[in-house]
Amino acid sequence: MQKQSKRGFTILIVPRGANGQVRQVEVSARAVQFGARVAIVASTALLVLLVAAGWALPKAAQARRLLAENARLRTGLESTEARLAHMEGLAGRVEAFDDQVRALAREGRLPGAGPLDAREMEAYEAWLAGEAVPATLEWPGGEPADLALAIVERSEEIALDLDDVVSRLDALEDDALLLQRRGGALPQLWPVEGGTLTSEWGYRRSPFGGRWTMHSGIDIGVPYYTPVVATSDGTVVTADWSGGSGRQVIIDHGEGVYTRYGHNAVLVVDEGEEVLAGQLIAYSGNSGMSTGPHLHFDLIVDGESVDPVGYLP
Repeated sequence: MQKQSKRGFTILIVPRGANGQVRQVEVSARAVQFGARVAIVASTALLVLLVAAGWALPKAAQARRLLAENARLRTGLESTEARLAHMEGLAGRVEAFDDQVRALAREGRLPGAGPLDAREMEAYEAWLAGEAVPATLEWPGGEPADLALAIVERSEEIALDLDDVVSRLDALEDDALLLQRRGGALPQLWPVEGGTLTSEWGYRRSPFGGRWTMHSGIDIGVPYYTPVVATSDGTVVTADWSGGSGRQVIIDHGEGVYTRYGHNAVLVVDEGEEVLAGQLIAYSGNSGMSTGPHLHFDLIVDGESVDPVGYLP
């Protein structure tokens, strides 16, 4: 019985040129079928890989962007945390300074820079009463979509503003310390008991000639020999006759504060003597250029005459 020939393919390999040997390769049908299956599987796998890569690459790019953004946020938040710690310390410093200024304000020790209008007075009174409402964080154009990044950026802006606040706060604290030290030098009581304010501080018509002149002090009408006392602790720098002011006493209270008591009848202190607030220094009278018994009282701060009424208790 004749054997059935196997089905397959014959591949002839013919070299170029005259020289060379023709080769013949026999490939069975089964091998061709196997190769076709392998090609289909490989093509399918490649197609799946291409589809997966097309889906995964944008996701990977997005993941890289998120990682970069998270890293930037983490760095920004760490920096913000440090700034907030700085702000917290500054807030405590401002709070302590605020307490100092409130105490000085309630005691009337803050020198005024001029009259306040109604709005300023309302804000000042609210501040003294502790009723001022803190400002809320506002976002121009509405709340941002990326709130975390916006907070980081805003904190950077606030930190720059705070640097300026710190420099001004340093200067204000120096002023507050000066005011606290000066508080004991400024008048603690009136130089005489009773009496009437007969002439205020400022420009007035002189009782001697009628010309407009600066009256650098106040006149308090009191009877002869009314006790005159030092308004605060200090050192007597003058206790003598002084022409127009008659028998006068000048006291150095330190911190650039001086007081002068003029037109007295009798002086009871000497130059260089240390005196305490409320200590007797003279008896009032009508000496010098005076139109009647009274005490002339001056207050000098840093070389400038100021209205004593604004500082007397």
